[in-house]
Amino acid sequence: MRLVGALIWGLAAGFSLLITFGNVAVVGYEQSARSALREADLTQDMYKSIAGGDATRWATACLTEILGVRKELHLNQLDLIYGYAPLPETQLKLAEAHAFLLNFLRCSPSDGTAWLAAAMVMNTMNNDADVTMQYLALSRFYSPGNANAVRIRAQILQSVSPRLKTTYRDLLMEPGRSDAPGREK
Repeated sequence: MRLVGALIWGLAAGFSLLITFGNVAVVGYEQSARSALREADLTQDMYKSIAGGDATRWATACLTEILGVRKELHLNQLDLIYGYAPLPETQLKLAEAHAFLLNFLRCSPSDGTAWLAAAMVMNTMNNDADVTMQYLALSRFYSPGNANAVRIRAQILQSVSPRLKTTYRDLLMEPGRSDAPGREK
């Protein structure tokens, strides 16, 4: 009986040791993936090998889920480098992400979260750009009831220039919110 108990205890200890090593490996993998993403060039054309020219590449890119993954990679890369990378590198990555988001929106113009991401990137690049307000309006149109989007739009509105706040005061009052920016109480 003691031998069976010792054997069970030994197996449990070995199993927990394997789980610990697995967790350490996962954490190491996550750290190396974050480091690789921080330095990755996401502007490379993934579809160079596809024959048929630019039209085929565009259609193939728009019809795959890879485009959505690349959107997330661009935004995650910005999160990783923002505040940690030198200003010129950050500005370059912001410009690359903005250009990518505009290309993404040509394929998926009804993606409210992509319009919101474009507004966030543009507001970070220039908080006095009228196009930021256009992106916010499109985000509101395509994702009006998304609570997270409403919250982020309100945050962006707090950080835009005073000129944009007065010029576009009524543009982005969220429906059903009495505390929307610019609304009198």
